[in-house]
Amino acid sequence: ETLTAARVRALLIETLASLHRLRIGTLDSFFMKLAGSFALELGLPPGWRIGDEVEDRELREEAVEAILGADRSEEMLTLFHLLTKGEARRGVGELVLETVTNLYGLFRETEPDAWHKLTSKEPLKKEELAELLNEMATFDLSANSRQQTARDNDVEIARQEEWGEVLSKGLSKKILLEEFVFYSKPIPPDLIALYQKLLGHINAHYVSQVIRQTEATHDLLTNFHEQYWRLKQESGSLRFDEVTRALAHAAAAVASPEQVAFRLDGKIAHILLDEFQDTALTQWQVIRPLARRVMETGEKTGSFF
Repeated sequence: ETLTAARVRALLIETLASLHRLRIGTLDSFFMKLAGSFALELGLPPGWRIGDEVEDRELREEAVEAILGADRSEEMLTLFHLLTKGEARRGVGELVLETVTNLYGLFRETEPDAWHKLTSKEPLKKEELAELLNEMATFDLSANSRQQTARDNDVEIARQEEWGEVLSKGLSKKILLEEFVFYSKPIPPDLIALYQKLLGHINAHYVSQVIRQTEATHDLLTNFHEQYWRLKQESGSLRFDEVTRALAHAAAAVASPEQVAFRLDGKIAHILLDEFQDTALTQWQVIRPLARRVMETGEKTGSFF
């Protein structure tokens, strides 16, 4: 059908006359109304409301205090050591609050298995490492004094387990970068093999450390979430993203056309979503089933744009 000026004018008049039937607003405002109608199914606290940033920070701090106050002294000491890598420059409370502030959103968006996906080879045992270093130390480099001096320094630093320094200088750095020449002289292949074994140990050491840090962080965030959500249930104070996430988790139930029509006092036949590129994944997880239901009704009048 060709849109003439008269036809556009007629459509505009019809739209204005039906303006009371349109729900126009932000996604947050629509989600708040939807969540208010499905609060029981979503597990939201009775009389919930959107709290401000100051109130939310106080709840986070209280949740951290609850974690630190629990009988987990040994567990927290281990976690503190892992997160600081042994460099105790901050207080435990400050470190825990910073960690949950930076990572809690990621924690809520990921499955627990994702925090346990990293794998690593086992580092060499203490005896195996000592044997390897002895073999490196006795490798005959009498014909090349520069390589011998560099090798001796590498072995001495490795015995002190200063792995960062091992990787940053000497023959170790050359072999790490796959440059097998030192001061214009080729490094013996058998010595290269020994160094590569040491580098494999260092790699396993660091990756194992990251694995322990990641799993310990997940344990911390799990404990924090339990305390934080308990406080939110008591106070009824929620954030917009928490309401959206609750809707996303229960999207299939919330998207029932009959339930939505009954709870919102009117069915949704058309959805027009502006600025789609700015829609967050959790927001789309709420909208998508609604849009699918609209398009699956079989009615020619339903639309999603």
